[in-house]
Amino acid sequence: MLARLCPSEPDKLPGERYIRLLRIVEGNSDPVSVTVEPFSLEQLPPYEALSYTWGKALATGLEGDNEPEITHEILMNTKRISVTSNLYDGLIAMRNDVKGYLWIDSLCINQADIQERASQVLLMGDIYALAERVIVWLGDTIPQEMLKFLGITTDEWFNLWGNYGNFFSAYRWFSRAWVVQEILLPRDIILRCANITLPWDTIVTLAVAAMKFKVPLASIKATHFLRIVASRQRIIADNYMDAVLALNSGSQTAIEKWHVWLMLLVDIIRPQGVTCLHDKIYSIFGIARRSLPSTLDHANIARTLTVNYDQTIEDAYSSFAAEMLRNLPTLAFLSYVAPPALGIDSKVNNLPSWCPDFTTERSGVPFIGINSADGGDRIPSFMASKSLERENRPCEVNGRILSVSGKRVARVEYSGQATALIFDATIPFFEYPGCESLFDSCRQLEPVYSLTGEDRVEVLWRTLLLNNDSLPGLMLGGVPDAELYSSAFSSFVLVHSSVFLMTLEEDKADDFVSVVAQRTVDFKSSAIQLPDPSAIVEFAKVGLHDPFSPLHEEHQKLGNVFWLKAVQHGRKRLFTTAQKWLGYGPVNLKPNDEVWLLKNARVPFILRPRGESQYRLIGEAYVHGIMQGQLIDAPGGTDGFQEIEIV
Repeated sequence: MLARLCPSEPDKLPGERYIRLLRIVEGNSDPVSVTVEPFSLEQLPPYEALSYTWGKALATGLEGDNEPEITHEILMNTKRISVTSNLYDGLIAMRNDVKGYLWIDSLCINQADIQERASQVLLMGDIYALAERVIVWLGDTIPQEMLKFLGITTDEWFNLWGNYGNFFSAYRWFSRAWVVQEILLPRDIILRCANITLPWDTIVTLAVAAMKFKVPLASIKATHFLRIVASRQRIIADNYMDAVLALNSGSQTAIEKWHVWLMLLVDIIRPQGVTCLHDKIYSIFGIARRSLPSTLDHANIARTLTVNYDQTIEDAYSSFAAEMLRNLPTLAFLSYVAPPALGIDSKVNNLPSWCPDFTTERSGVPFIGINSADGGDRIPSFMASKSLERENRPCEVNGRILSVSGKRVARVEYSGQATALIFDATIPFFEYPGCESLFDSCRQLEPVYSLTGEDRVEVLWRTLLLNNDSLPGLMLGGVPDAELYSSAFSSFVLVHSSVFLMTLEEDKADDFVSVVAQRTVDFKSSAIQLPDPSAIVEFAKVGLHDPFSPLHEEHQKLGNVFWLKAVQHGRKRLFTTAQKWLGYGPVNLKPNDEVWLLKNARVPFILRPRGESQYRLIGEAYVHGIMQGQLIDAPGGTDGFQEIEIV
């Protein structure tokens, strides 16, 4: 993070490929003293880089409570300057045991020089990659409840899974955007908290175990951080660049693959915090520049990695998005346009609809990241537009207008349940009438689904899974087994409904039983056995008296088979079309929105008409029965494509 705190301006750097390094003067003098000098990147002495938070070290959960406390002065080359309390504490703790050179962003970059700040951002990939080690400073305060997490063995960590997420929640460092390159690039990392050192291997061991065994975490921050840790492990252990390119990007050339890498890096950062909103994209430019293939001319990608803090947030984001769209061979980047996650507000108001709001965490896993297995080979799950390509390039960007080639295939007639209120385990079961509301969308369908000939209840659960049997964090899956997942869906409905029933007052409970009874009547012809009211009431009674009974354990286990797959897509909204098709799309879709197939896109998109031939992009969609190009293969399927503008 680039803090704008230092009032003293150091001497101008000798050239573009120069950085400053500092030494902390040993001793116990007050104020702390450091010396700073410039070095060429080609002739650097051994040094360590400090990673820390600009604001307070500990998170309080209060909005706006991360303002830095500029309450301490130090001497830098004999001149007095102000630093934040957290950095000051770190300098005090390290001044007698860090003997060599250090790189610290707020002291080694002239924060008053915007041009220098911009040029140094592009060097950060080199700075962290060339460092002997990164020292993570968590702060000088150890909350009492954190004492048991620090300085203990890995075996002891595993006995404390229930509180594991709290460790990540307590310290702001874990939620910073800049930690992505600070974690991915260094040769070695250690974490320091006051006088305690925590080896990085301990964090890695826990992260790998959590990803492998899907251990429930107490904090969403921990989940985000694990994604970054997992990325570092893949970079070290495998050719991660090739692995991530298995996404449905269609990338072939080195420059296309590099832009996919940027797309994924920016997506990793979206949940992380920044002080300056520009850094939601700028904070990955260093590692992006570092990973640029040597065969490419760096001058050709200058527009993609433009750092300009004088730009508005909207201009910075949209210009970056435009470069991504121009350089990717498909419209995969549009799949990252999504409404904010539940409970998160946007901080920008005037973005083109085709530009992701990088200030917010997206809701759900992009559909293009879902893959299936066929004969052991990884293949794209979705090919809704088959291999149709727009002439010349996938799109054109002119200012705020994105020009694409598309075909309208359906109109949204019914907007159904927003499923975050059902699948998100962090949300109480307060949304009446719980998972029974899923069946309201199902009621809009014909008993036998016209596109596939399947029972409409089967179409419902297949749509909620995107018809894919994959686990969160894994790229491979297949078409879900009908018998297994019909039973798993039924068990999920039983468990969810009984838990929901137990939360209701008596009058509401009676109403809910009536709703379930009506569902039993409406779907009595279904080939899938759904739980009736008596089964739900009995299951709720057993749960109140013996929640660990074999009956509960059996249905909980089977229901989780469905829930684990559905929850990764659960921040979406069900919808039906005028043709009685069932779809799954953005939570902000509305009736009369339109379903479009776009050339160079593997998934359909929801567009909202805005004048003649102009539309707003709402987000990507899944429509059961058209995702493998069935509409394109039908007679006249390639007809009717036209140039449209997305604004």
